Amino acid sequence: MYENDESPQTRKDPVEIIARVSVLDPERAREVWIHLATRDGWAVEVLNADHQSVAEARSLPIFCGRVEIEGIPYVIQVGPRVRHSLMEVVNGEWVNRPVLDVAAWVEPEVSAETAPTVFE
Repeated sequence: MYENDESPQTRKDPVEIIARVSVLDPERAREVWIHLATRDGWAVEVLNADHQSVAEARSLPIFCGRVEIEGIPYVIQVGPRVRHSLMEVVNGEWVNRPVLDVAAWVEPEVSAETAPTVFE
């Protein structure tokens, strides 16, 4: 019934799947995120493959499309999300500085239908 013989209790929740893509490319981000979710055993259906272009984006994160994962709709986004170490020279010394790197993730579309116990 489930890919990789994993039940919903042993799979990572879709919101926990982070695709480290390192570049603001909405199409690639969507493809990588869907690949990781499918590999983890989720049945992912693309509802809308339209996405914002980086040039059109007025802020981050960037919309990458909509998917449905086993009955719940999600929005795929890409933007600064994961920690990364940046090595740079400061006052002639190499220093390691934490910064944010680009990743793709999903957010559920919350409604009375998808979260009925919240809206009781």
